[in-house]
Amino acid sequence: RDYVKMNRNHVGLIEGGRGCSYPCNFCSTSEFWHRTARMYSPQRIISEIRQLLSYEFKYLFFTYDNFGTFQKQSHDLFKLLIDEFNGNIDWFARCRIDCMNNETLSLMAKAGCKNILIGAESGSDKTLKIMKKGITVKQILSKINDIINVGITPKVSFLTGLPYENKTSVYHTIKLACELSLINDFLDSKIHFFSPLAGTEITRNAINKCQLEFSNSPLISPDMAQFLEWGELENDCFDNYVRLDEDQQLIDSYPQLFSSYG
Repeated sequence: RDYVKMNRNHVGLIEGGRGCSYPCNFCSTSEFWHRTARMYSPQRIISEIRQLLSYEFKYLFFTYDNFGTFQKQSHDLFKLLIDEFNGNIDWFARCRIDCMNNETLSLMAKAGCKNILIGAESGSDKTLKIMKKGITVKQILSKINDIINVGITPKVSFLTGLPYENKTSVYHTIKLACELSLINDFLDSKIHFFSPLAGTEITRNAINKCQLEFSNSPLISPDMAQFLEWGELENDCFDNYVRLDEDQQLIDSYPQLFSSYG
């Protein structure tokens, strides 16, 4: 409780659900949960929100990957948020674009949602199909506009560097990320490098075909990193980030467990 009081006005985390039932072959979540998912009851989530607000958190983050997948439960939650808080709490969620119709987005906006993170993943329809994402570039563009029109700011995540990509698909991803950033001054597009996550279809295939090797060094991530070009940053991106002392001590004490921080 004392720790929470010290961090008032920071982000309060709420686990709105667990699991994933979608077949994306680059993601480990559905593998870990055996393609099952569940959302916590609206009543439980509201109870946790009350507790976080009592600790004076001013912004809430629903950590569940596919918020809105269970439409009826999600709508019930949004209506409870509207009835109890009248949209006077700010919150952030992660959603699939094919789980958000106009009714859902309207309720989310009225319930206080300020940001939605969208996993667009690629600007290439061919790549989206191969990665089994289940969406198209046309859907991405349409839904981004729908989100903006209800007054919510979207944050869009892209993934590149997959084994089945080529220069053309990477170009289309960069192009789409740039186009989206021009739609709205506050729209945030980020492009991430692919990581071979344990248990995923794409990692299993790469290992079976001898396309992926792992270093024996405890201080090196999977050796795909040797193909990246590193350079000096023009500005320090971490000026405002301070790692907790206890976290840094763990990283320093157990380099084999935290190799990606090395």
